[in-house]
Amino acid sequence: MLAASPMANASPVFSADFEGNLSGWFDRNPTNPDAAIFADPLRAGNHVLGFKAVMGSGSIFSNTQVTSTGTYTLSFDYLGLPGRGGNAGDLGGYIGISVGGNGSSQYWVGGTGAFSTPLDLVDDGQWHSYTYTFNSPIGKPIRLMAEDWDGSGRVAGDAFFDNIILRDSSVAAPILKLGTVNVPEPETLPLVGLALAVLGFSRRKTKRA
Repeated sequence: MLAASPMANASPVFSADFEGNLSGWFDRNPTNPDAAIFADPLRAGNHVLGFKAVMGSGSIFSNTQVTSTGTYTLSFDYLGLPGRGGNAGDLGGYIGISVGGNGSSQYWVGGTGAFSTPLDLVDDGQWHSYTYTFNSPIGKPIRLMAEDWDGSGRVAGDAFFDNIILRDSSVAAPILKLGTVNVPEPETLPLVGLALAVLGFSRRKTKRA
């Protein structure tokens, strides 16, 4: 069963903003990597995932393997940049999951081009954000994968990803603690109120003295 809604109470099990290196990933071609970190073509000072070569069945895979008893939510930003020689509206950016590290048993969540995916990514020269919630149809554990598909525009360097986050519904998000003040249990609140009233009366008496 597939649904198009985020999991607000699920914890991220994998994330990448590409401001460092690709140590959280491995490339299908480690001696001549398909994927690389690029300067963001639109946002100065930002860095993103791009591709130096087109590929099928995945170019880059997350080192992290995730096994869920529930559902996943994948969110990411995508930029398809026309005008670099690729086919307009079919630049080849694809992102999905794989059981293995070679694109075997793959499921593509989002893509641009003739190969149909649940999310149709837009190649209009602007960044777009996407979120999709799904159960894995290919088994488990899974890895994230991405590529510039060689079945699309066949031109590398025009498809980019950023801010990739995978959430797992079976992993609860941590409860945030705001400050260090303990909140009283409901039955203690009347006693706290009485104590504060007495304290306020005492202070007013002291000031008048």
